[in-house]
Amino acid sequence: MKENQEPILDPGNDLDLTSEISVNKKESLPEKEYRKIRISTKLLAFTVSIIALAVFSLGIIAVNLGATALTDQANDDAQKYTSEGAAHVGSIIT
Repeated sequence: MKENQEPILDPGNDLDLTSEISVNKKESLPEKEYRKIRISTKLLAFTVSIIALAVFSLGIIAVNLGATALTDQANDDAQKYTSEGAAHVGSIIT
């Protein structure tokens, strides 16, 4: 090396990084605040999953009840149609 240039890392110079470390600690989130965010996220996910499960269950129940009601109505209409048709045929025969 040239004599007029100092080495980049001079073992004689004490490098004090404590001020930089303390600045980084202040900038980062405190541990309690991190836990609050984490717990609130878990609680939100749990609540949303329960609501989604309830909506899905109610949807399945509604579809099944609707299908049953349509099937019953179709059966009643078919029975009325056949009885009216039989009465019409009976009136023609007699």
